[in-house]
Amino acid sequence: MKNKRILMIATLLIALALPLFAVQATVDWQWEMNDPDVQYFRYQLDSESEDGWTVVPADVLSYSQSGLDGSRSYTLYLQQSYDGINWSASASAASEPAVPAEAEFTAEPAVAEETEEIPVVEEAVPVEEEPVEVVEAVVPETEEPAEIAPVAPVAVAEDEGTFKFTFGFGGGVGMGINNDLDLDARLSLQLGFEDIVASDTLGFDIRLNLGAVADPVFGADDIFDNIFKLDQYRKSLYADLLIGGNVKFGSAQLYLGLGGEFVADYGHNAERALFDAGDFHFNVVPTALLGLRYNVADWFYLGLEGQYILDMDYNSDDIIDSMIHTVVPRLMFGFSF
Repeated sequence: MKNKRILMIATLLIALALPLFAVQATVDWQWEMNDPDVQYFRYQLDSESEDGWTVVPADVLSYSQSGLDGSRSYTLYLQQSYDGINWSASASAASEPAVPAEAEFTAEPAVAEETEEIPVVEEAVPVEEEPVEVVEAVVPETEEPAEIAPVAPVAVAEDEGTFKFTFGFGGGVGMGINNDLDLDARLSLQLGFEDIVASDTLGFDIRLNLGAVADPVFGADDIFDNIFKLDQYRKSLYADLLIGGNVKFGSAQLYLGLGGEFVADYGHNAERALFDAGDFHFNVVPTALLGLRYNVADWFYLGLEGQYILDMDYNSDDIIDSMIHTVVPRLMFGFSF
């Protein structure tokens, strides 16, 4: 919130009511709008009680009160706000008394005079009484009105929205379980569209994983001879689309996603393909993701994920012949925006 100075001045209008021998005053307070972001003012006369405020929009820049005692001073307390909920500390401006408190207005008593008795006449002639004249006096403003203390409404954080975009990298080992254990190496690039709809602790997410799989064709006996030879691996590309949510607790976040994985193989795994295009074989399988992330900073995180993939082998009649359950533990790191 910008710290602005509000200039308040009080103009006093008094009325001398002769029949009552008292001074009534009308005081007019005025202030300036120095911060265009302010949406509301509220004011209160001679008090700052919680339930005594009068709230007005920001285009109201004055307040007038009549029927006040002209022999005393009155103080107007003024606050301003961006949202009508959070308010600044009070600024104040006091009026000057129109007359000293001890001043009294008196009338000279009438002196009785001896008069001759006037005989009663049948028709009385009405005597016009002169109306009492109400005198109004305006106390001029001082040339340099006193400035009150700076008033700054309580800063209200602007709503920046809950949406967060994450960009992460990961690597792990895929463990396919069918009749035996099939191991492969996997790299992953993860794009997260997080907290599309969110509360303080829960959020709705959409995640996209793009990655590559290197599945060795050599056995354990040949591992040292072939581990660094790229032609000894079957290679696949995959894309996961996952829809789910997250739960936040402190700097940590637990997230879950369900969706499908699109797999593209070249030259192998034809038995797992739903359809072929030359040497390319394509398949779509269900998958689920469970992850735990720790936010090291607002922009950087580390994480551990576990992904489950239900793969299927098809026979020559495109009927499911067997199912392969693949579990992929994966270490992650990434950035939040």
